[in-house]
Amino acid sequence: MKIVSWNCNGGFRNKINFITELNADIYVIQESESPEKHPKFKEKLNNYL
Repeated sequence: MKIVSWNCNGGFRNKINFITELNADIYVIQESESPEKHPKFKEKLNNYL
């Protein structure tokens, strides 16, 4: 199992492609804006809290 934790310092919707290349099972992303505010960003995520 691969777990990745990253403090993206905001603007995660513009950085998502960099972290998905790591192909982890679980991603913990701190300081990210809410996917609810950005519909295109939300489409790329299938599970978030």
